[in-house]
Amino acid sequence: MDNYPEITSVRLTEEYYNNNRDLFFDCMDDKVIWIGPGIHQYIEGKQNLINAFEAEHNTLKFRTTQMSSKTISGANGSTCEVLLKYVVYTYYQSGHISTHNQRVTLLWKKVKRNGVFVWKYTVMHISNGMDGDERDNIYPLHLDEYETRQFNATFDNLTKQQHERLIVRGEDYSTYYIEYPDIQFIRGGKAIRSEIHTRDKVINARLLIDELCKMLPEQFYRPHRSYIVNVYEIANLSRCKITLCDDTEIPIPPKKYNEVAKDIKALLDKLCKTE
Repeated sequence: MDNYPEITSVRLTEEYYNNNRDLFFDCMDDKVIWIGPGIHQYIEGKQNLINAFEAEHNTLKFRTTQMSSKTISGANGSTCEVLLKYVVYTYYQSGHISTHNQRVTLLWKKVKRNGVFVWKYTVMHISNGMDGDERDNIYPLHLDEYETRQFNATFDNLTKQQHERLIVRGEDYSTYYIEYPDIQFIRGGKAIRSEIHTRDKVINARLLIDELCKMLPEQFYRPHRSYIVNVYEIANLSRCKITLCDDTEIPIPPKKYNEVAKDIKALLDKLCKTE
């Protein structure tokens, strides 16, 4: 049996990732079945596949490595399967790089064209089916956004599963796991630096106070642009300051006193009802 299908499978795959689709389509049977890497990617018919590709504007760049191929002969020499394995790197304009171990199966058969038998592939199945953005029919144009969302969602879920603690990177590049009840207040510093004041130490975090504010649960309130306080640590509230249980004083802008007092009372009432 000739090795045309195997050699051509490698060639058309490598050219495909160089954004040259000529051989990819030339070797395709009119009734081809294409099963893409995304779990919802399934197209029948060469013209339908051409239309789908032309409908998308591909701005991606790819690189393949570790390519290997294997041919499985058919019973009568007129069909065969070619198995390809390789690693593909997808480069996005955002700077994101996606890496996938790809597996491709091509089912080839000899068909008669103008009185001559030629090899055409009738099925291309790109396995390692992966979830992805529903907007992507052919190219993973939005996979960087999807993977970023998935990573953030996974990180958020893992963080929420932790036992009431804040996870931050310190100025010394160490990672700190701080129990929420241990945090008394936070003071914003210069540049990307904030001071997290706990019961027994001060941690200099490499985060803006705005970022920390979004990471903290409801018991933390921001009475001043440079401060966040744990409302459970408040001992007294007066016209110009909040006094904490350890006598630390947090300033309140004079014109914001009524608003701050109202917010803290409402927040404490709400927290008491949920406990």
